[in-house]
Amino acid sequence: MEIIIAGNAGFCWGVKRAMKAAEDSTAANQDPVTSLGPIIHNPTIVERLKEKGLHTAKTLDEINTGTVLIRAHGVPPKTMTEIQEKGLKVVDATCPIVKKSQRYAQRLTEQGYQVVIIGDKNHPEIIGILGHTDGKAIVIDTPEEAEKLEIKCKIGLIVQTTHSADEYRKIEDILRKRGAEVFASDTLCFETTRQQSSAVEVSRQVDVMIVVGGRNSANTVRLYNLCRETGVDTWHVESAEELQPEWFIGKNKVG
Repeated sequence: MEIIIAGNAGFCWGVKRAMKAAEDSTAANQDPVTSLGPIIHNPTIVERLKEKGLHTAKTLDEINTGTVLIRAHGVPPKTMTEIQEKGLKVVDATCPIVKKSQRYAQRLTEQGYQVVIIGDKNHPEIIGILGHTDGKAIVIDTPEEAEKLEIKCKIGLIVQTTHSADEYRKIEDILRKRGAEVFASDTLCFETTRQQSSAVEVSRQVDVMIVVGGRNSANTVRLYNLCRETGVDTWHVESAEELQPEWFIGKNKVG
């Protein structure tokens, strides 16, 4: 059986950067280091970093001492203020591309644009960007929502870094065709976009596709859906133990 690995498989550089920050800060500190939310939506990696001393808290209320690690997704400005008020140290591992999205969102809001964020409204990255507009942005996720959007003024468009590039372009086109004046800030992660393209390319060459990553990872779920849309049998697993022998019966090529 031939196994083909997508050319851009693995963590993006923003996640690698956050994981290095976690490892460096736990090695250098005697005080507790706590990630505000799981540092990555991958339970296997979260558990591995826990063994190295990285704690995880769901909310800031759970952290009263030591260092707070801001994960790659970033946080709203209000959260940073609350961390400082509690007298906690901060290691800010927000992905630079997410930082750019946050700056765009704040600047466009100040300039009078109606900021529209394309992404999952419950994703921490989107929650953080929304906070940089004082909650004034509108969050949509699909072309269908773009068709229904009430257009009152010029629109500043921002997209979740891991969103589908094709869906982003469709939404931008819909808004322009509906007569909106759109300032589009392309804040897609170029590495994630390449990863999606290479996964789709591989899925078209194989008999079965395995997507490995956390089930709570927006990026991994999107990769799974994109591969499945090519028509190939696609399975999403978090670990090798989840692989089932029957998936590979009669299959010659595995992605």
